[in-house]
Amino acid sequence: MERLCFLDNEHLAGPLVEHLDVMTRAGNKIGTFDGVIVEPTERRVRYLVVDRGRLLHKRCLIPLLEARVDAEHHSLSLDVDDADASQWQQFDPSSFPPFSDDDLITAMFATPA
Repeated sequence: MERLCFLDNEHLAGPLVEHLDVMTRAGNKIGTFDGVIVEPTERRVRYLVVDRGRLLHKRCLIPLLEARVDAEHHSLSLDVDDADASQWQQFDPSSFPPFSDDDLITAMFATPA
């Protein structure tokens, strides 16, 4: 059985992670990158967490499809259409356990997917 957990943006390292706009295939901004839902035993990211709110958080889960980082524009482009937004599941961080040190060890020693 898969165990999914939330790894929020604050616990990821990298120059692009601090503030990363998320764009559709057509180049429209749909929100900002807020973290990932991972499956440690499979060493895979299953969903991106995107915050679509302006003042208050309005997070949603977007199944991870093809994505491209655009370093010049500090954005993440997803292979999704604007119309797909109505199908994205609302995300509550308490619905997934946070990524832990045990999850890190599991991912390190799991057989590559």
